[in-house]
Amino acid sequence: MLLRFALCDDDPEERETLAALLREYLNTRPELTGVINVFSSGKKLLDCLKEQTVFDVYLLDIIMPELNGIELGIRLRGQDNRCEIIYLTNSDEYAVDSYRVRAFYYLLKPVNRDELFAVLDRTVDKISGSVSRKTLETFPLKTKDGFHLLPFDQLLYAELRSRTITYYLSDHSTLTGLTLRGSFASEIAPLLQNSCFCLCGASFCLNLSQIKAVEKTNVMFQNGSSLVIPRSGYTPLKTAWMKYWLGGEN
Repeated sequence: MLLRFALCDDDPEERETLAALLREYLNTRPELTGVINVFSSGKKLLDCLKEQTVFDVYLLDIIMPELNGIELGIRLRGQDNRCEIIYLTNSDEYAVDSYRVRAFYYLLKPVNRDELFAVLDRTVDKISGSVSRKTLETFPLKTKDGFHLLPFDQLLYAELRSRTITYYLSDHSTLTGLTLRGSFASEIAPLLQNSCFCLCGASFCLNLSQIKAVEKTNVMFQNGSSLVIPRSGYTPLKTAWMKYWLGGEN
C-alpha cells in the first residue's frame, strides 16, 4: 500500500526528529510504501498542493507563524475531505479546535515514538478501510445512453425536474436519469442510506461531504459551483452539514 505523508513544522529540529520517526515507522512496516514530504510552513504546503500533489496523511504543527495548524487544516479540508490530519503541538489548548477540521488525532510534543506508531497504525487501518468501502460506494443510474455507476465522492447533488432526476458531478458534468415511475425519495433511497447524503426540500438531495459552505440562500461546493436552495431547506441542511463535519464522518 502506497501512502504519501506531508509533515509541516516551522521548527527545523522538530521537522528532522519527526521525519526520522516517519522513516523508522515505514521501515518497520514492510507492507507499506511511503513518500514523505517535509514543509517549513503552511504556505509552502499549500503551494505544493497547487501543483496537484495529493497526500493521504498530514502531520501538522499547530503553533506556526502566519498560518497556524488549525487554519491550515481548514484550508486542507476545503480541498480534500478524505485526507487524515494528525496534529502535533506543545500545548493542549487547541484540542477542541482540532475537532473543527475532523483531525484524526492530537499528539503533544515531545512526541512519543510508540504512541505515534500506534496512531499511524490506526490511521493506516482507517485509510485501508476507506479504500475498500470506496469501491462499494457507487450509485447505479440508467440513462438514455446506457448504464452508469456514479461514485459517491463525485456526486454533488441530485435535482428533481418534472419527472426526471439530474445528477450534478464534481467535474461540472451532468447525467439525467430516465422518466420516474415512482417518487423522488424512493429513487434516491440508495443515496440516503449513506450518511453523507441529505434531502433539501422536496427536490434536492445533496452530498454533505462535497459542500464547502451553507448560506441562507445558497450552497457552495468544493469544486467552486453553487446551488440556490429553498428557503425552508436552509436550517435543516445547515444542521445536517454541521453534524456531518463535527461527527467525524468520512
